Amino acid sequence: MKNRLTIALMSLFLSAISQKQVLSATVSNGSFESGLTSWTVIDIPNPDQPLAVRASGDINSNFDGILGTNVVIPSDGSFAVSHGFDGDGPGFIRLFQDIGTPQAGESIQFDYRAGWELLSFGAATQDRTFSLQIEPGGGGASLASYNIFTAVAGTTSGLGSNTDTGSLTSTIDLTPFAGSSIRAAFVWDIPESFTGPANFQLDNVRIVSGSVPTAVPEPFTIIGTLIGGTAALRMRKRLKSTGKE
Repeated sequence: MKNRLTIALMSLFLSAISQKQVLSATVSNGSFESGLTSWTVIDIPNPDQPLAVRASGDINSNFDGILGTNVVIPSDGSFAVSHGFDGDGPGFIRLFQDIGTPQAGESIQFDYRAGWELLSFGAATQDRTFSLQIEPGGGGASLASYNIFTAVAGTTSGLGSNTDTGSLTSTIDLTPFAGSSIRAAFVWDIPESFTGPANFQLDNVRIVSGSVPTAVPEPFTIIGTLIGGTAALRMRKRLKSTGKE
């Protein structure tokens, strides 16, 4: 009897532990305080300004001396990823990381800012875009693509130093991919070759959740309840046998 009770208690204990090990997405080094650790970069050939991690106050792009100097302004910590959002296109700039297995209610959130001059410099006829692509963990065909930002051909973010969008935040729901291992890939599309100076900054990539977690009793609580219930049952039997119940 004792052996069966012990086995039952251990089974419930292990079951409670397994329930608490909820699968979840995780972004490593999302604020780039450790450089590009955990990230993979594929830059466009001959970038105007290569993708790199730069410190607060570092020059992000000098717009070829036309629009004034733009500096890095991290939204979290002291570093951010930045690049010139231009190059010898058509081509793409990619920055990606496998982020594990999201659960329902989780989202990926990130901060960015951009500056561009596609109006009076060069001959831009096509928009440049920034998107988030969700791919299978380990790589593969895109499962979904979300356009986040478009620098429209024939427009400018303004003239002068640090003329950009200011810090913006985007949030993408990962619920459609719950239970699947995925990769988050940031993609900048440069459809033409050197058709206007620009700059782009990305920072503070993180996982957020708006769902209320389901409460799972601690293993000790479950075992304690069972032991208490067993003791109460034995006492009930004793009282019944003596006629005192």
